[in-house]
Amino acid sequence: MMARHARGFLTVLLVACSVLSACGPEPESIADAADILIHNAKIYTVDESNLWAQAAAIRNGRFVYVGSDAGVHAFHGSDTRSFDLAGKMVLPGLIDSHTHPGSIAIKGNEDTSKNLPYPASKAEILAWVADYAAANPKPDLILTGHWQVDVFGIEGPRKEDLDAVVPDRPVVVLDDSGHSKWVNSAFLKMIGVDANTPDEVPGVSLNRESIDLHLHTNSDGAARIALDAVAGARERAGGKLDTRVALCHLELLHEDDFARSRELGVIANFTLHWNGIGYLSSWGPSIGPERTAQRFRIRPLIDDGAIVTYSSDETTIAGLARTSPFFSMQIGHNRQEVGAAPDSEILAPIGERLDLADIVDGYTKAGAYQLRAEGDLGTIEFGKLADLIVLNENLFAADRYEIHKIAPTAVLLAGELVWGSLP
Repeated sequence: MMARHARGFLTVLLVACSVLSACGPEPESIADAADILIHNAKIYTVDESNLWAQAAAIRNGRFVYVGSDAGVHAFHGSDTRSFDLAGKMVLPGLIDSHTHPGSIAIKGNEDTSKNLPYPASKAEILAWVADYAAANPKPDLILTGHWQVDVFGIEGPRKEDLDAVVPDRPVVVLDDSGHSKWVNSAFLKMIGVDANTPDEVPGVSLNRESIDLHLHTNSDGAARIALDAVAGARERAGGKLDTRVALCHLELLHEDDFARSRELGVIANFTLHWNGIGYLSSWGPSIGPERTAQRFRIRPLIDDGAIVTYSSDETTIAGLARTSPFFSMQIGHNRQEVGAAPDSEILAPIGERLDLADIVDGYTKAGAYQLRAEGDLGTIEFGKLADLIVLNENLFAADRYEIHKIAPTAVLLAGELVWGSLP
């Protein structure tokens, strides 16, 4: 789950620790007592120096102790709230590194009478927009959808066509991929964009501004272009980039480009729930059987030490169930669709079934790095924000075909309970 706030990094002294010893200083007085204690838990911290813990103490929204049950009681004060988790599993807050909650909310609550006919030609779309505008003169902005990307070809739609039917009010028409908006000149004027508006940070100045990039790379050719661009930018910048570049989807990577991802410091972001049989099955005729059999290869990147993150990339209410990280974890672990029989076909290569620990790492520590929040998020350790989830079942002990049923019973952000309840 994504953090709610962008916070500055906190410099902390990490004290060597183990499950049976304290991680964090002992409280010096009652003023140092924790706000919240959790104990008798199975805490998977994702902190390699202290991977498992029984207890944690939280003060002012941050972890001040992660370690054993015996050690946590030193942080108990008269106002401390203490929770016995009865052996439940705890994980750091999960980070979906490519998601569209806004689109899901819009499409889940939209008035269908405002929807364009679909599928429709360009002429039919424009006629509908004109009729809707005439029948609804009050809204200051017209928001509707969805137009088919392939209707307009490679150049896409033009604002002038919308201007011809609605010149006096802003119009935004969403496309059916969830990635593009068709707007008119009135909308561009409303947001202060015209022909003289400069590119705020052109070219490699992105690096000077430390502005990160998130690029769609849907096959080996796109990935190669992106990696070449990063290599070129690094050369022009004189070495390592301050810009963090994430390549998302990566359905197909050339064998030569696995190692380049780590060498160039590129983040590889995968939509794990696509890794089952049947999803994106139409690719076969386009890329041929040999390349089809090499789709969604993630393990070479993990084994090489690349930064790998995971995401849902759902844009519609119909796909809401697939936004659960545990739904994706099951598919990434099995390379079979949720609901498929255990003996059903496994998406080749079979050796690409991922370990759950690697998947959790991508949803936590690596995800925090992609957000430039590794100083605050991604692991449960002293000094970091107390973002965590309590699960209804131990992820590592669950039946591999029942993982999608796992859900949080409590969610804490910065030590605040925002969903569920603690016992």
